[in-house]
Amino acid sequence: MLNDLQNPSLLWTPFGLRSLSPTSSLYGARNTEDDPPYWRGAIWINMNYFALSALQHYAKISGPQAEKSRQIYSQLRTNLITNLGKVYEK
Repeated sequence: MLNDLQNPSLLWTPFGLRSLSPTSSLYGARNTEDDPPYWRGAIWINMNYFALSALQHYAKISGPQAEKSRQIYSQLRTNLITNLGKVYEK
């Protein structure tokens, strides 16, 4: 799962995690005819918050995935903060 998080063809982007993989049939699909996709593919901060929380938790637990979790947490946090800063300035 950790490798999939960092896979750019699945969820990973330089801006944060996508909420859905572009390979999903629902990626970018509209909710209704008049309602845009909202969470189907774009960076959704709520999901990224939960991912960061879980990664931070597993980074603190001694085990084989602690270092990988720590590394992904750090990079994802940087990506999100950078993106949020740019959006705020815009």
